[in-house]
Amino acid sequence: MEVVFFGVSKRSTGEINYMLKECKKLYYDGVKVKFVVNKRNSHLLSSFEGEKIFINPENWYEVFKSVQGEDNISVIVDFAAAVLEGFFDKKEVLSTFLRSSSTFVIVDYFGLLCENEEELKERVSQSYIIMKESSRYFKKTDRVAFVVERLYKTKSGDMLFSLEELPRNVYVAKPVPLNVVNSDIYGTGKVFYYTNLFSEQFDLVANIRENLEENRRKFLVALSSFFSYVFSVDKLSVFFNNLLRRFWEVFPECNSITIIDPIGMSWSDIPGVEIKKVKWLNRGDLLREIRESLFVVGFVPYSCLGTIAIEQGTPFIYVYSSKPTVESKNFSELTGGNLFPRFNALGVLEDEIFFPYLKEGNPYFDFCIGVDLGNDEMRWDRLPLEVEKVQKILQSDSYIEWVNNLNLPTFREVLEFISKSRE
Repeated sequence: MEVVFFGVSKRSTGEINYMLKECKKLYYDGVKVKFVVNKRNSHLLSSFEGEKIFINPENWYEVFKSVQGEDNISVIVDFAAAVLEGFFDKKEVLSTFLRSSSTFVIVDYFGLLCENEEELKERVSQSYIIMKESSRYFKKTDRVAFVVERLYKTKSGDMLFSLEELPRNVYVAKPVPLNVVNSDIYGTGKVFYYTNLFSEQFDLVANIRENLEENRRKFLVALSSFFSYVFSVDKLSVFFNNLLRRFWEVFPECNSITIIDPIGMSWSDIPGVEIKKVKWLNRGDLLREIRESLFVVGFVPYSCLGTIAIEQGTPFIYVYSSKPTVESKNFSELTGGNLFPRFNALGVLEDEIFFPYLKEGNPYFDFCIGVDLGNDEMRWDRLPLEVEKVQKILQSDSYIEWVNNLNLPTFREVLEFISKSRE
């Protein structure tokens, strides 16, 4: 069995981080693996010792053809992002897969798979109504309105795929967490759920957490480059500086803040606080920062950062807004009066098509802390109590026990099963 991982998008990097650890496991177990990524994201594979192929995404098909074979399994790492960024056309790609002698696995992190075409169409229709409502305050020439009308309306449906349209040699692998096991599609032979844990030496992690417990006087904030795809850097700078100071005011004992900022924004000083700014952290440095932090702040509730933080016993706070700035005094103040829409994940307007379905009844989000900027009744002074509460839950290892008790196969076991079923 040879496994080729494909990640062709340039702005969405979380999917690569999710699958890199699976690729490494296969490599260290002696499986022949390759990882194909957009050359812009070559740094993400710096710790991978196996074969790496860096491509211009426009030329993915040529590389794709060169690594195919009957014994190969091709893992599509970022199907939805590649569609949204215009590198994949869903019908064309699925047709290409069908004509190939290889076997394909689409990794579905966010619940993009629909049971049938009716569900797919309903999702597209309902999510567009929500986004249209959210963008009504923006001029047609504004980037937000453009994304909703042009990109979202024309491509969001192609991000989703139904069981009915999958070719015979295409399978779907859904990590848990983030997904919830759906017994209706689990038994189809086309869909597989697998355990998605980043850590293996949990006793070691627990010891590190215990040793650092009294010294956690910092927090980590992680931004993403796709924020600037929808919003100007100037508007983002105002928003994030105000929000950073708000968090520090709530946690004044923190004298150090690490910011992952791939956008390169300007940051204001906070007296007595060391602010460390980096564009990117390798896995080792990221784990160290997470373990040393009182909490981690992100703006994408389903990001791999949250999954990693939770496993390290560090609370993950995801920031969102249930209302646009014109309907919320709190949100408006934080953005300096600039117009922002409601959001689940900042800058990911299209996630209305999947996030509400992903979150519904999902135990994973019980282990996270959501901060709703659009809620003017929110008690910021209660946030430290919430962080302390979740920290105790995580340090009891109940999260890891929950995942393990689901008794799901590993990603490798899924690939081996698929490989045997194709013989």
